[in-house]
Amino acid sequence: MDGSQQRFRLIGNPLRQWSIKLDRLDDEELSAVIAFVEQQGSATFAFTDPVTGALAATCAIAGDQFDAVMKGEMRGQATIEIEEIG
Repeated sequence: MDGSQQRFRLIGNPLRQWSIKLDRLDDEELSAVIAFVEQQGSATFAFTDPVTGALAATCAIAGDQFDAVMKGEMRGQATIEIEEIG
């Protein structure tokens, strides 16, 4: 209230989120991505951060954030939102 600063340390790791965009998928690859998302549902899984290589042990598909479309031969596209939940 008096304008002084207060600081505190965050407990635990910050939660992360990734947007995975896949392009140029063939029918089989796109089907495998769709099957993975359907199989996971709201279950958790381990995900390796593609930038840092760090393993996030408890991740899930974020809500309804999944798009998949086949625009032609070898032109499948999918976008998956993955979030670390704890």
